[in-house]
Amino acid sequence: MTDVEAGEKPSIPEEYSESDCETQTVRNSGAIIWVVLGLCAVSWVFHAFPVMGTTDTPGFAKSLIWASIAHHTDAWQGAMASYPPPPPSFGDGADNFPDARL
Repeated sequence: MTDVEAGEKPSIPEEYSESDCETQTVRNSGAIIWVVLGLCAVSWVFHAFPVMGTTDTPGFAKSLIWASIAHHTDAWQGAMASYPPPPPSFGDGADNFPDARL
């Protein structure tokens, strides 16, 4: 009959001893690696599929991740500054706008 069958705690050889800190470090390192790999996979999915229409932007700028953070870049700020503002909507003062289409 073994120690486990007898209901006793199994004996651990003397050569093998690690502290609780070492055990938790190994477990947490594995968990952190899986979280990092998961985040890499999610970012790849957001970057892999194009969401923009046909434009003259480079290929990397047509992904969802680029579209979500582009307004933080200097290139986007420069591009937006180069476009003229939309024309004003001139009306007659009675909410009639002749250039509006119904």
